[in-house]
Amino acid sequence: MTRPILEFGDVDFGYGDQKPVLSGCSVALERGSFVVLLGPSGCGKSTMLRLAAGFLRPRSGSVRFDGQEICAPDRRRVLIFQEQDQLFPWSRLLTNTALPLRWGPAPCPRSEAEDRARDALAQVGLAANLNDFPHQLSGGMKQRAVLARALAVGAELLLLDEPFASLDAFSRESLQETLVGAWERHGSTILFVTHDIREAVRIGGELWFLHDAGQVERIRLPGVSPQRGALRDLDTPEAVSMVKSIRDRLTR
Repeated sequence: MTRPILEFGDVDFGYGDQKPVLSGCSVALERGSFVVLLGPSGCGKSTMLRLAAGFLRPRSGSVRFDGQEICAPDRRRVLIFQEQDQLFPWSRLLTNTALPLRWGPAPCPRSEAEDRARDALAQVGLAANLNDFPHQLSGGMKQRAVLARALAVGAELLLLDEPFASLDAFSRESLQETLVGAWERHGSTILFVTHDIREAVRIGGELWFLHDAGQVERIRLPGVSPQRGALRDLDTPEAVSMVKSIRDRLTR
């Protein structure tokens, strides 16, 4: 049996002296999967991503990546959030994308780093923008650039915290397609947080519904899924039924 890439083992976490956000949270993420994490506001979704990224440590229990306890951030696990200003404003797009490869553990020569950055930017549709500064990019283009940076460093686990929430509907759908396409090519693992039920149904192969106190209910979505090479058509009766069922769970 293949070892999960990410494991929460009886995790308790809270901020300061406040009551726990997560209590006894136990769930495992299989390598190569695309899972969407849903739940009511304040239930701990973003906290789970930050624990997985290594920016937070649990009060008790363990969070493991590839069998090893997570103690600090690692570029094999990349957290992408919805804020668009995640690029250095004084650097051109190519330099921004190559930067993580030039610094930190096992730095690459400049030529190799830039070659990898060019390839990643081409995959997300930004091959023509290598010399642009961040202020010349739209919000959707900035989010594509952040995704390209994660692809360039070869991240094994992408942790996405509502990355498209601030974008218009057209840009959001386009980036959903870009993300699923990149996932299919690279074979990375994705844990994607959203409050948008339709987005979850469109891209998700599996849903994790996070209840209060960190209890995870796993919901396998039937029919067409990214694992089978396509985004789900939201206009079918099956998809409409899925959206309604999930909305009912959120409003109970």
